[in-house]
Amino acid sequence: MTRVAIRVDAHHQIGYGHLKRCLVLGKAFQANDVEVSFLLAGDDLAKELAITEGFPCKVVPGEANFSKQAETLVDDIPDGVSLIVTDIAHP
Repeated sequence: MTRVAIRVDAHHQIGYGHLKRCLVLGKAFQANDVEVSFLLAGDDLAKELAITEGFPCKVVPGEANFSKQAETLVDDIPDGVSLIVTDIAHP
């Protein structure tokens, strides 16, 4: 089975549009027999939204700069992932 990880930013300061867009994308992947998991830099509400929609979700540190996030993200990617989709908001 194909596995995809979706890395998204979503919290009260930037909003939840990134996450909602990615949840729709995740459902489309699932409809095509793709296993989807979320790597989320966000708050508890964002995590709950992903979990409620049926996706495994791991919170990654959002307060680190982009370079540091990229370094730590490698350790957070689930085994067997062949594609990472990103929808992030960095000033």
